Amino acid sequence: MKIKNVSSKNRKAGVTMTEYLILLALVAVASLVMTMAFGKQVKTVFKASIDALGGTKTATIGTAAPTTVEASTMDTFAVTAGN
Repeated sequence: MKIKNVSSKNRKAGVTMTEYLILLALVAVASLVMTMAFGKQVKTVFKASIDALGGTKTATIGTAAPTTVEASTMDTFAVTAGN
């Protein structure tokens, strides 16, 4: 009798693992589709963020007007920190 219970548990574990693998495959396909659909927009936003953090004078996000970013040094940090 114990042998049937063990094989029944193994069978249920196998079904559960298969369900997780199917979900994993669906998530992978969905992420690929979303990356292909929105890849350029996301790249543009990340590039603008990196440029702004790097001290570039202007950064453009999408079709919005350029945003002016002023470079701060340790000399002007206390003055510009309150802005």
